[in-house]
Amino acid sequence: MMSDAVRRLYWDTSCFICLLNANEQDRRYICMDILRHAELGNVEVWTSAIAVAEVIRPRDQFIPSPLPSWCKPILEKFPHLEEELKKLWDFFKHKTQPTRQLTDQELKAIQDLFAADYINMIHLDERTINESVTIARKYGLKPMDAIHAASASLKRPPIDEFHCFDKDYAKAASILKLTIPSRISTQESFKEFIRPITE
Repeated sequence: MMSDAVRRLYWDTSCFICLLNANEQDRRYICMDILRHAELGNVEVWTSAIAVAEVIRPRDQFIPSPLPSWCKPILEKFPHLEEELKKLWDFFKHKTQPTRQLTDQELKAIQDLFAADYINMIHLDERTINESVTIARKYGLKPMDAIHAASASLKRPPIDEFHCFDKDYAKAASILKLTIPSRISTQESFKEFIRPITE
């Protein structure tokens, strides 16, 4: 039985994906800690069923790379363009970064996680889809992000915090209680409290 006194947290897919990315250790530990508290009934974690499909092909955290060698002649002639060229290169690399296929172990761990009693699914229905269209048009969110925003905004009793690492949701801050996930456990108990999702 869910209590009105317990904080209701909505998780965007980025919160689940960070559990799979070894190079996102800080985020991973935070989300593992929150899940442990959800398992104990201290908080509720909600998400859209669409997250199950999104998390199957995750993108690893973007790490900027040096400018390619073909930029050198350009910068020799126009050194003042270096900052702008770097921005363009990072944007291109980030947008074209490939997704990866989960290992069998990762896939099993994620399937088990979504099947857990402490992960609450909001299933897609006509009302949610219609609201996501309105949100996408009004706030300029991508379709999947708009579905998450609609799922969270329509939830009753209402969601207390919308957890995400994706800055795109800032466009819809007026309808979402945006929060960057943070650890619930105290510093002293944190390492003993969490347990790995995958190794």
